[in-house]
Amino acid sequence: MDTTPSGTNPVSNSPADLTKAQKAERINDLLQDVTQDDKETVFAIWCDNLGIKDPSEADVETCFECYAGWFRHREAFAEDLCDNLGVTDPIPEGLRFYFDYDLYGRDLLLSGDYWEVDGHYFRNE
Repeated sequence: MDTTPSGTNPVSNSPADLTKAQKAERINDLLQDVTQDDKETVFAIWCDNLGIKDPSEADVETCFECYAGWFRHREAFAEDLCDNLGVTDPIPEGLRFYFDYDLYGRDLLLSGDYWEVDGHYFRNE
């Protein structure tokens, strides 16, 4: 049963809806345990995937705004994303184990909303 009021989106804090401060906080949360070498690796993957040869400061900012994190499995990526965005919040707790995070993660990648290299996941702009 849908408990969301008609005409509203249950995912109220999608990446596009976050304020600049919220985005900065999310980036800091993601990167708090990331070493400088890891940040350079993430940025190199970003530039390689987008064909950026001469990156700017704006490219660095965009990269880390779109960086979802490193995950061992697609399922872990999808579960983390759902938790952060509240995707499964409307689903009663007793029914959430029926949600297939692996298939949802697959669909996110196939749709082009996200992409992955070596376990690093990024949201497309």
